[in-house]
Amino acid sequence: MFRAKAKAAMVVGVAGAVVGLGYWRTHGSRGLPPGPLALPVYSSITGIAIDSKVPFTFAQAVLWNKTNDPVVVERAALVGRPPGMQVLGVYVRVPRGLAIGPGTDMTGLSPVAGYPLAARQAVALVFHLSVSRDGVFQARGVRVWYRVGSTHCSLILPQDVKACAPQARYLHGGC
Repeated sequence: MFRAKAKAAMVVGVAGAVVGLGYWRTHGSRGLPPGPLALPVYSSITGIAIDSKVPFTFAQAVLWNKTNDPVVVERAALVGRPPGMQVLGVYVRVPRGLAIGPGTDMTGLSPVAGYPLAARQAVALVFHLSVSRDGVFQARGVRVWYRVGSTHCSLILPQDVKACAPQARYLHGGC
């Protein structure tokens, strides 16, 4: 049963990536401040059904260093994180598919603080999250702080993070 739910969550993530790639090809990074970081895939998910107090991951926010200059990612946070949604950790991973879902597959992750993002490299920001009670929880974006040499910058990615609990109530839609 859990594997079927995990596969369904993966399908949602891949579908979001496909929609996002179409958005990127059509609109590029318009609306994002100029700088070396770009968002190659934009997707505003409809939400994921999870159970409260069970950790889950969100890894659809992807950063791309569009320049030939190295960038150091300093930290990342959810914008407008609602009460009851806890951030257990923030990591980076070289993307191997975009995914959201229950579970705690934390393999191949590096801490976000001080992560060196090479020229023309992309990484997924992996948020390890939990919600404390049943309900609908939605953050309105992801803020990233980074530096290029000694210049400090930040950027807000228009990437919603939405979780709805309990899973049984929202598994077939409505989140």
